[in-house]
Amino acid sequence: MMNLNARAPFYLIQCALPYLIERRGAIVNVSSVTGIRAFPGILAYCASKAAVDQLTHCVALEVASNGVRVNAVNPAWSSPTCTAPAAWPRMRIASSWSTARRPIRWAGLAGPRR
Repeated sequence: MMNLNARAPFYLIQCALPYLIERRGAIVNVSSVTGIRAFPGILAYCASKAAVDQLTHCVALEVASNGVRVNAVNPAWSSPTCTAPAAWPRMRIASSWSTARRPIRWAGLAGPRR
């Protein structure tokens, strides 16, 4: 799990970084809401996605001065056919968590700007 979810992006960034710096490019890592919040029964997946989030933060700090942007997307639960049906009830909880990560104004919880 760590090889696929955490080491692969690390090595890809290492290989691509000289070209991205030259062209002032952008890196977008794909993480998961499970990297932010723990869920039972998927420990290795949660840990590997948390590693992707931390990699994103660290690389962003390292290359910001070179004009390279680094971000991660953290999608919540989805139901592709390859997902085990037994995991679906646990993952639905993540949908409510993704709303909590939005800025308050964007989520419609704050009043008008002054």
